[in-house]
Amino acid sequence: MSLFKKAKSQIEENAANQATETVENRLDGMIVQPFAYKKLLIIYRIEQYPSTSNHIENKILSFDRKKPLSEDRYNEIITRLKNDESDRIAIVNILPLVD
Repeated sequence: MSLFKKAKSQIEENAANQATETVENRLDGMIVQPFAYKKLLIIYRIEQYPSTSNHIENKILSFDRKKPLSEDRYNEIITRLKNDESDRIAIVNILPLVD
């Protein structure tokens, strides 16, 4: 019975990894100069371990009008979101917000 549970958890983990990779690959083609905007809405999925619960959250990032978001700062924010140590984060979408 424990062999069955181990195989089942391994299959679920593989499916989660593939889904995350698919979302991130698709996202790369969707982003066109997000640093040109003053506000971005970042929608991301948090996969908490060891539990199997996933939930979607979002964050609005605002940037000063005088100093727009630079490409380096944007990449730093995305990297920090993806490399959070406590949770596994998969970015679902990034949308520019217009005032």
